[in-house]
Amino acid sequence: MATPNYIAANGSSSAQSLTPDLFKTLVENVTDTIFLIDLESEECIYVSPSVHALLDLDAGELIGRPLTEFVHPDDRAKVVARSACLRQGRGGRTIVTRMSHRERKWVWVQSTDSPVLRLDGRSTTVVTVTNARERVLAETGLRAARIRLRRLLDQINRRQEPVEDADGSFDVIVETLAAALELRDDETGQHTRRVADLAMALTRGVDPKLANDPELRYGFLLHDIGKIGIPDAILLKKGRLTAGEIRTLEMHTTLGEHLLARLPFLSDLAHEVVAYHHERWDGTGYPWGLSGEEIPLVARIFAVVDAFDAMTSNRPYRDAMTARGAIAEIERSAGTHFDPDVVDAFLPIARQLANQSARGGR
Repeated sequence: MATPNYIAANGSSSAQSLTPDLFKTLVENVTDTIFLIDLESEECIYVSPSVHALLDLDAGELIGRPLTEFVHPDDRAKVVARSACLRQGRGGRTIVTRMSHRERKWVWVQSTDSPVLRLDGRSTTVVTVTNARERVLAETGLRAARIRLRRLLDQINRRQEPVEDADGSFDVIVETLAAALELRDDETGQHTRRVADLAMALTRGVDPKLANDPELRYGFLLHDIGKIGIPDAILLKKGRLTAGEIRTLEMHTTLGEHLLARLPFLSDLAHEVVAYHHERWDGTGYPWGLSGEEIPLVARIFAVVDAFDAMTSNRPYRDAMTARGAIAEIERSAGTHFDPDVVDAFLPIARQLANQSARGGR
């Protein structure tokens, strides 16, 4: 069989031969771990060196042994069933399981199989394995969040209040839900209403027509609804978060967007606040890395207000900043974190708050 060639950027195939040495370099330096598995015996025929970063094991410790020896006992049947489905030409090729780490712990991994390959008379598959910890945390958090949200909604329903207010709005249910959510990480329960009021005032300064939307306040009140899926050990941690904990906390925007599907009366504006209020003007935010006017206006507005309130509130790991200090920080971040036009509209409102705070001795 002819040696395959790279396909050049211009579409030609004369760029460079894929030599055995070059092929070995590619396979042995990819970030994901590659296994070549015998589908009859589950034997590991080949394992790439990156398995060391994944499981703290050397490839030689796995080669020649069944893959199932390194899979959690509760997950082995899933692996065997997948191999059987592959041999029969059916079934899904991606599964999530736990594999053993040298430090006597289990690592969540996601593995994706190639179609069946014939090698020296054996049915084999190439399995690409990646760390699935964040995926599992997100799915676990989402399940927990749905349960908590269902309980909160049940509590509201047991109050025997009408789902809709007399004017056809949902103020009672949203205000009650927001207060219940806020009590998880704010003993006063005032942050949600405080930041919603400030966001409404800023919206009136930026776009009075937008501020007239009756459901905009719902999005402001429920901006952190996804935090009900974040473990207390992270949400309530006293001290700075690790990099992994920060990534988990950042999942709250995506979790919140999923949870809003349980509240079908909410408008697109509410979804935009929840999903995008941690995006940054320069594209360095999360979860999507949107920049500039790609970020919905309501999210750009709320980002400024939320940051100001966070800076002027006590946190377990730091004391509150003065209002004037927070204003200076917001000004410095115009054009990077925040929409400069939104910041310009916010400054008069913030300075008025700072003056009120100074008169009150704060």
